[in-house]
Amino acid sequence: AAAPPPPPPPSGKAAGKAAGGGGDVAVGGAAAVGSAPGAEIAGYMPLRGDFDVEHDNDAELLVADMEFRPDDDPLEHALKLSVLRCYNAKLDERARRKRFVVDRGLLDYRRVAAREARRPREDRDVAALLRPFARFHSPHAHEALIAGVVAERGLRRRIRQLQEYRRAGLRTLD
Repeated sequence: AAAPPPPPPPSGKAAGKAAGGGGDVAVGGAAAVGSAPGAEIAGYMPLRGDFDVEHDNDAELLVADMEFRPDDDPLEHALKLSVLRCYNAKLDERARRKRFVVDRGLLDYRRVAAREARRPREDRDVAALLRPFARFHSPHAHEALIAGVVAERGLRRRIRQLQEYRRAGLRTLD
């Protein structure tokens, strides 16, 4: 006769506890992965501190099949070393970009979104326009740049308003 089917696996928190996971708590009593910065970002693995798809993800293809042999021509040897230098430069750029994201706290999407939502609409627009320049200065200097551009826009708007008043014949604002 046929054997009875196995019981269905438990679901939800019970499944984690049944598997020895302890539900919402990770090993050692630390917070679950879902609460770690970057856990909600698709493609980021917070426990590894790594992205699923890295910058220039195919960089390894250049050196995957490369071999240095004793019978290599000196020119061929120099070419292979040049390819390795290019590959190292790509790895350095990859590390620089990862460090930028981590240092700026961009992995905590909810905190970044909340901070942006607190800004006035005009400030958000300016911040979005200046975002590509964030890599050239520190976070504090970038915020100062945004504040400076917002202040400049406000001053220009006020100057235009005062010029319109002058054209309308107003000499004082009393």
